[in-house]
Amino acid sequence: MEEIGIGVGEVAVIGIGVVAVLVFGLGFILVVSWGVVRLFAGSSSPNPRAILADRLARGEITREEFDTAMRALGYGDRAH
Repeated sequence: MEEIGIGVGEVAVIGIGVVAVLVFGLGFILVVSWGVVRLFAGSSSPNPRAILADRLARGEITREEFDTAMRALGYGDRAH
């Protein structure tokens, strides 16, 4: 009986295929992980309302300036 063997070329092709599948799989996992992190991370910058409240607390703006800015942003009168 003849032995059925695998040549060097076949081993190389199989090896390249395995590496390609692993790289593709790792890339897919990284992209999905990045998407999930971005989805649940939220915005890293504070909203205008918080910035104005901080400036008011530090005394950088007056109450009137705060109220005017809040109305301009659509928060209404004296929205804290």
